[in-house]
Amino acid sequence: MITFILILLVLIGIHELGHLVAGHLFKVQPEVFSIGFGPTLFQWRWKGTLWKLSLFPLGGYVRFKGDKDLLSEDPTTFWGCTPWRRAAIAFAGPAVNLIFPFFLYFFYAWGHEVPRGPDDVPPPPGAQVATIDAARAADISWRITTDMYGAMYAGVKEMVTKSPTQDTLGGPVMIYEMSKAAEETTIKQRDIGHIIDLLAMLSINLGFLNLLPIPALDGSHIVLSGVETVTRRRISYKTRMRLTMVGVVMLLSLMTFAIYSDIVRYFT
Repeated sequence: MITFILILLVLIGIHELGHLVAGHLFKVQPEVFSIGFGPTLFQWRWKGTLWKLSLFPLGGYVRFKGDKDLLSEDPTTFWGCTPWRRAAIAFAGPAVNLIFPFFLYFFYAWGHEVPRGPDDVPPPPGAQVATIDAARAADISWRITTDMYGAMYAGVKEMVTKSPTQDTLGGPVMIYEMSKAAEETTIKQRDIGHIIDLLAMLSINLGFLNLLPIPALDGSHIVLSGVETVTRRRISYKTRMRLTMVGVVMLLSLMTFAIYSDIVRYFT
């Protein structure tokens, strides 16, 4: 359970930090940074931002100044800044998730005595092996990460073009079972490689899924900001609200199916 919670906190935390840092870079003040939903467990204020940790770590958000005022003209608010800045702030979260695995594997491999990668074969026990230098670690990290990108792209493409099945889609229970298995293997082998693999895979999943142009996700903000940039016209409040409602229904349907898949998988 601890590994499961830590994995969620890391993935959500780095995603939301991407949004927060981008907001600071573009002079858009983040008012609230929250990991989790529901009752607040801890909160503190630092540099004008309220930092919160809530009971259910199944998501998070950054609320920027003027986040609820879609008609704002103030350039220091999320909706008042230029569309390309809004798109950059939205893109920063998934971008961090996508590059995070590279650094995970890099620091894991650097100085490691056992090579990792699709072309590497672990040496027999007691064999003399050289430690991996930074250049080799970067090469290994790049190959593993790009292979995971390809696998994730194929999975998302199949999910979009075909109806998702119980075998291809899972929710919190599936993630818990995977984290439990990774934790047990880590303890048995005294190697955190399996937890890193799971963390990297979930991070890339989170990044790719948030880039989908579904209203209420980051991908939708990017697309709509692009439309505003090209047309030089702001999308109306009514249109945004309608799109958001459609997106919420789509996401709730997807979450419901994922939880249903978890239940069926658990009891069969």
